[in-house]
Amino acid sequence: ESTQLFYGRGDFGRERIHTFVAGKTPSPTTMSPTHSPQPSVATYAIEVTIKLDSYSSQTGWSIAYEDGGTIVDRQPGFYSGNDSLTFVESVMLAPGEYQFSLFDKNGD
Repeated sequence: ESTQLFYGRGDFGRERIHTFVAGKTPSPTTMSPTHSPQPSVATYAIEVTIKLDSYSSQTGWSIAYEDGGTIVDRQPGFYSGNDSLTFVESVMLAPGEYQFSLFDKNGD
């Protein structure tokens, strides 16, 4: 199952931010502690697809924790020389809230 966060033609100004949730945050339990091996931490693959226009050097994006700590940073200039191409990147995230930011250096 996937959710599309953005779709547009670059008409979002210089920056657009969207908050999203990766997985579901587990509810606290009140059960007695057990002597089991360390619990596994689930991670979720977040796929970012960026279709660049003829000004690829102006486009960038990032994923950050809700408090602002950056996880992935693709600032404008990262895709220079890749006009009109599409890039797909997968980012593994633990359950929780994150911010996806999309950048256009010239705001056009």
